[in-house]
Amino acid sequence: MAKRRRAGSQLRAAGERLFHPQRAPTLQYEIPRMVSAHSAQLAMDDRWTVAVLETNESIEMTVTSNDPAVKAQIKGLGFYGLMASQDHHREHHMMMAHGQSVHDH
Repeated sequence: MAKRRRAGSQLRAAGERLFHPQRAPTLQYEIPRMVSAHSAQLAMDDRWTVAVLETNESIEMTVTSNDPAVKAQIKGLGFYGLMASQDHHREHHMMMAHGQSVHDH
């Protein structure tokens, strides 16, 4: 059974921000799929580096940057802000609104 964690974050050295999204038993497949898909989109932005580490107990997304302005943006957006920050998110919701599969794009 997955450990319950609140969606939170920790500041780390060198502009890193480590995110721990909640992984409730009812979301054991959805959370890793969401984090993996969104981190791939985030990684297309060259202002930061994104890494995901998944274990049986948790999934962690680390977003790093050496640019002080980008560090502030990462800190300000937090986990949920980063999840919704890239332009693909609008397309994702338009597809849902039109009854299309959101995982085929």
